[in-house]
Amino acid sequence: MLKVAQLLKFISELNPQNTPTRLCFYNFLKGIGNPEVLLSKDLIDLFFSSCLDYAHWASNKAQLSTEVKYLLDNFNSYYQ
Repeated sequence: MLKVAQLLKFISELNPQNTPTRLCFYNFLKGIGNPEVLLSKDLIDLFFSSCLDYAHWASNKAQLSTEVKYLLDNFNSYYQ
């Protein structure tokens, strides 16, 4: 199983500061506190439920989900 630390490293190589959605996801993962936590569906669900509390992300949820899907798909391909 892959760890948050691995995903953080992958995203950091993509310059997360270049897009608000990527930076949001990156900052959420950094904020977990323990990068050794396993990446899970529950963690991704927590990210979305946290983001969608904000009006900006609630109105831009398609953009948010597209970016996270892109990152996770490419991350999974990279580590397979």
